[in-house]
Amino acid sequence: SKRDRSVANACTAGTAGLNNLGNTCFMNSCLQCLSNSETLRNYMVSGEFKSHINRDNPLGHEGRVASSLAKLFKKMWSGKYSTVDPSNVKSIIGELQPQFRGYNQHDSQELLGFLLDGIHEDLNQIVKKPATEPVDDKGRPDPIAAKEAWDTYILRNKSIITDKFMGQLKSKVTCQTCGTQSITFDPFSMLPLPIAGTTKKNIKYKVWILKDGGHDFYTVKAELDKTTDLSTVAARFWDVAEVSRPEGMSLTPVDFYADRIYKVFDITDTLGKIRDNDIVVYLATVSVEQSISPEDVESYNSKTDTVSSSLLKVYIKDRANEYNGKQVMPPFFVGIPVLKKKITVKRDYYYSQSVSYKYENTPLCTNEDIFNAIMRYCVRAFKGHENEDGMNIGDEPLEEAFDRFFDIFKLGYYNGGEKLERDSTKSLVDESIVVVVKSDKTDAVATLMNGNEEKIVLEDFAQQEETEHGGGGPAKVRVERVGSRKKGVMLENCIELFTKEELLSEQDPWRCPTCKEFRQVKKKFDLWTLPEILVVHLKRFEYNEYFRDKLDDFVDFPTRGLDLTSHVVGPQNGRKDCDPRYSSHWKAPAVYDLYAVSNHFGGMGGGHYTAYAKNSEDEEWYYFDDSHSQRVAESDAITNAGYVLFYKRRAMGVEGEEGVVMDRVEADWKLDRAERGKEEESAMDWVEEEGGIDKVEEGEDKEGEVPMNERRQNEKEEGDEESTLDSPHRKPEGTGGEMDIDN
Repeated sequence: SKRDRSVANACTAGTAGLNNLGNTCFMNSCLQCLSNSETLRNYMVSGEFKSHINRDNPLGHEGRVASSLAKLFKKMWSGKYSTVDPSNVKSIIGELQPQFRGYNQHDSQELLGFLLDGIHEDLNQIVKKPATEPVDDKGRPDPIAAKEAWDTYILRNKSIITDKFMGQLKSKVTCQTCGTQSITFDPFSMLPLPIAGTTKKNIKYKVWILKDGGHDFYTVKAELDKTTDLSTVAARFWDVAEVSRPEGMSLTPVDFYADRIYKVFDITDTLGKIRDNDIVVYLATVSVEQSISPEDVESYNSKTDTVSSSLLKVYIKDRANEYNGKQVMPPFFVGIPVLKKKITVKRDYYYSQSVSYKYENTPLCTNEDIFNAIMRYCVRAFKGHENEDGMNIGDEPLEEAFDRFFDIFKLGYYNGGEKLERDSTKSLVDESIVVVVKSDKTDAVATLMNGNEEKIVLEDFAQQEETEHGGGGPAKVRVERVGSRKKGVMLENCIELFTKEELLSEQDPWRCPTCKEFRQVKKKFDLWTLPEILVVHLKRFEYNEYFRDKLDDFVDFPTRGLDLTSHVVGPQNGRKDCDPRYSSHWKAPAVYDLYAVSNHFGGMGGGHYTAYAKNSEDEEWYYFDDSHSQRVAESDAITNAGYVLFYKRRAMGVEGEEGVVMDRVEADWKLDRAERGKEEESAMDWVEEEGGIDKVEEGEDKEGEVPMNERRQNEKEEGDEESTLDSPHRKPEGTGGEMDIDN
């Protein structure tokens, strides 16, 4: 192609750059990493993949994805070009996946997912896929359930991707109501890891609560774990503030701005869902005693109906309009007991009928109960102030205090501008009301409206160290500081965070087979088995219902010797406690070496992708920035831009001073085992039998025999192209002929 730039002197194979076709740096980064996946590249460039193209797979693309990549990789590794044009690959990707059409910027990790899936389905050796059912543990031992799940998966999936890139995750879900557990074992080709360095979040939140004779405004600056939920933050507040929580009162987190409640946060929301510039305000919530029995509610069903609570917003203002007027004191909530009724909704269609459910809340108290709770809370703010008779308001009998609130302060309740009487029967469930106080009738109200509140600033950090705040600062200060933080986190910490049990939000429920209802659950992932090629996706992009963000935290990932053996909970060959029936697919201990990195620089609105890769020809590291490539030091690959990491599992053996045992050791073992018929022999047993790892590496075989590495080379020279040493694939029946990748 004219777009491929030839050079006078042949360059090192695999160092060619890729032309940027217009915002295609994400694609170039991904392709450089894939082309440096030696096992995959050799399989494709050699043409071995052609015999595995499945043209009858409805999920595949008739080999177009695999063939286009093979053509590109062949040029990139020919040593003839300094840059190569990837237009053909870009065109096919855009044609097959509309998401990548045009020339907008995209995500290299998302493209990688499409390409791995595309290669897999193009080369899936299962021509006729049988129907299968999801596999649950059903109380059986994990190894048995895991093996059945994998065996079920490979009934429909068999390709170089499943052989080299696929591992297995153990997923455990626990119902928080009855404790029922469900365990599944799911395949994965990319390991998505949260960035542990971002588990600490600096936040600022406010707490507004009444006290006798006024109210307190607290501002709390805290550094807490991102996985901390808002209910835990509220519970910590009472300890940090060194105050007792009033009986019958709790705290509700809200998004509060311009004297109005805009959103009530779910108490199970974590700090990771809160924007850095948002200030969460905790408002007091007073509960109303239940005065109506559920049995007294019409059409009550004890099997489906549950007692719950609904929040009523209460504003104390000098006007009846919720959106105008001056706040007399902080707004608060009233927790109304309700009966949550499950309603079945049926919809008839021409050919079918759908059934869904909705919930209706019926109050289990009267409006007078609600108004009394409001007044009981408000009275506290006026303690210490005298009424017209010279009596302390807080010392009055409750009913007399209520009467004075109506008569002296000219108080009234308004819902949507409509005035409500105390005996009103209008439902206030999920509503808001404005309590109007005429400020010109009492000094007590005027005092509150002038903002004579005590402002308190607190700090809440991980380690406790109390200090007194000098000078003319806040009235109360409690400081809990942390020591100096490291500049980065280890990749192992990210794995630990990934495998940490997590309480899911109530908005993400699971249908419990025991409760027969959707329930809040805890979920935990474990690494059951790991593949030969481990692709790690560092989750630098955060998305939730409130905001999107890019995390630039530095993650220190090793280039050599990433040992994940202790993180793998499934049995492994090479371990004495292993039952080989459950792990025949995964051979070596889980020790990995890095060979490629896809980088992302910039933020959410744009940015740039590059790649680092270790060349398998000269064992040097190279940096790829579209058409530009250059040799770099191995340590240069570790940056805070690392986004997708490519690791290769070491072959069976140990690492000594001479370096890593190479793949040929295991390949030689396979050949020797096949010739001698020793099916149960392990690679390490074979190494010991051959006289140790050094002799195997040097090619010193038994006396009178041709050394194994020479024997393998001789076979290659004799043209034994049907050898399956390096690939377990066989040509499936019913596949099409070979495709030409030379042009």
